[in-house]
Amino acid sequence: MLAEQPDRVRALAALLAGPGAIRPADWLFVLVLLVLTAVLLLAVRLLWQMQRELTRLGRQLDRRPEPVEEPPAAVEQTPEPVPIMPADLPEPVREPEPPPELRAKPAQTVIDWVYPLEIEEKLLDAVRTGRHDLALELFDQLENALHASPDDVFRQVLHNVTLNMRQLMYDFNESELDPSIAGPDLIQQIEQARRVEAASLVRTFADRLSGAFQKRASQKQSDIVVQAKTFIEANYRSSLTVNAIAAALFISAPYLYRLMREEVGISPAHYLNNLRIRHATRLLRTSEKNVAQVAGEAGFETEQCFFRQFKKQMDCTPNQYRNRYSIADFAPHFGD
Repeated sequence: MLAEQPDRVRALAALLAGPGAIRPADWLFVLVLLVLTAVLLLAVRLLWQMQRELTRLGRQLDRRPEPVEEPPAAVEQTPEPVPIMPADLPEPVREPEPPPELRAKPAQTVIDWVYPLEIEEKLLDAVRTGRHDLALELFDQLENALHASPDDVFRQVLHNVTLNMRQLMYDFNESELDPSIAGPDLIQQIEQARRVEAASLVRTFADRLSGAFQKRASQKQSDIVVQAKTFIEANYRSSLTVNAIAAALFISAPYLYRLMREEVGISPAHYLNNLRIRHATRLLRTSEKNVAQVAGEAGFETEQCFFRQFKKQMDCTPNQYRNRYSIADFAPHFGD
């Protein structure tokens, strides 16, 4: 075998030198060598593919989701047996229901209670026009309407009526009407008195004030004054002036002023301003219009003029008056 080694070395050298240098006896050795090399390469490739496939299978196994445990089946509950009452046992005794008039009624909230605005306005109109008996009758209707109202509502209505009747007192001068008929602390007395006594205080005020207006109405007034009052009440919400009133009656402004002072007790401008303030207070109490809108609808040329006149007569600003006496929470639907 050692003797053959030189021949194999020669064969390899001849193969490296070129095909022309290989002898025919060495071709068999070269062919065997090539086959072994091809088998070795194929074996290496198969091993590499097997390793790659094993790696892929391992990754798939790692990604498999864990099995979800099913919840245990619900155990059916056997209903408890209903006890059977013997037929001869008497039925349980039930207490009789009270009659409808004695059943408890749900508490009435303030928001559901309707403010008696119509009765209040009729009462004030009867007082201002001197219809004494009608004024007292309307006050009794107002008191009956307040019979089932909450205490805070009852007193607020009396406050509003008292304040509006006090405003009517501005239609008199100091010599015509005694300011003490209302009293400076009437509101405080209404707040502290019991319901019956509070209503009696306001009724007495309405009695005295309507009597004063009745006394004035019994006095004869000239046709000019009657026409002037009618004209003012029909047009006070517009930009009306004393000169315009006098011109409509074909008289001079000074002559109208003198007649109004003598027969009504106040000047035409004072009478006009009272009507405007009275209408403004109603809008502030019953609507959500802002102060500028209220001033315009009441006939004031500017908001500043309205503010000044309102503060002078009511002793508070328009917004303060609304905060104290608004009735929008009690009656949300009012006409203008």
